[in-house]
Amino acid sequence: MKAIIMIIRMRTIFICFLCLTGMVSIAQKETFSKVSDPKEVEQRLVKASASMNTITSDFVQEKHLEYLSVVIESKGKFWFKKPGILRWEYTDPYKYIIVINQGKIIIKDEGKKNEFDVNSNKAFQELNNIIVNSVNGTLISSEKYNYEILEGKESFLVKLFPKDPQMKKIMKSIELYFLKTDMSVNRIKMVESDQDYTMITLRNKKYNEVIPASVFKVN
Repeated sequence: MKAIIMIIRMRTIFICFLCLTGMVSIAQKETFSKVSDPKEVEQRLVKASASMNTITSDFVQEKHLEYLSVVIESKGKFWFKKPGILRWEYTDPYKYIIVINQGKIIIKDEGKKNEFDVNSNKAFQELNNIIVNSVNGTLISSEKYNYEILEGKESFLVKLFPKDPQMKKIMKSIELYFLKTDMSVNRIKMVESDQDYTMITLRNKKYNEVIPASVFKVN
């Protein structure tokens, strides 16, 4: 039961592993239409992701819920290192840490640490696959998703629709906004229902810097 609860709490984190490229501002009201050459866009995404070996970034997460009139905002930081090591840390308004390292998922919540094997649960395995495919730039071509690519004046919008019934329970769709100039991602929107969604904005990204091994350990 604890593993299931943890997976549900991590549903917004799934999406951040899709965006292993840069970050710049994108207009909120940009108009989009279907792209003329989806394969060309896919190739550009693969090329951009290939140059990223490590990433450090701040993030702001906004949670929009139908039954609340206010937006729930949280902040934090994440570190990523190929082939699939990462630390996702919420710092405000609460403390919550997730580390994936050497086939293990480590959770620290309110000072309590729990460890899970990636292969012990289908959802864990899917999370690991998302990371690997994101690094390789092949997530869009995965048979696990239907997708469409739209084009605006300054950016591409990639919409992913999971096929797996279990994943559909977690998210209805994923929207990734890529800047045309360097195929970088600024915003990631996860739609859970017609009214509920999560928006994640990445800030102050740094690429290919040395990340100490201690970052990926949880005491």
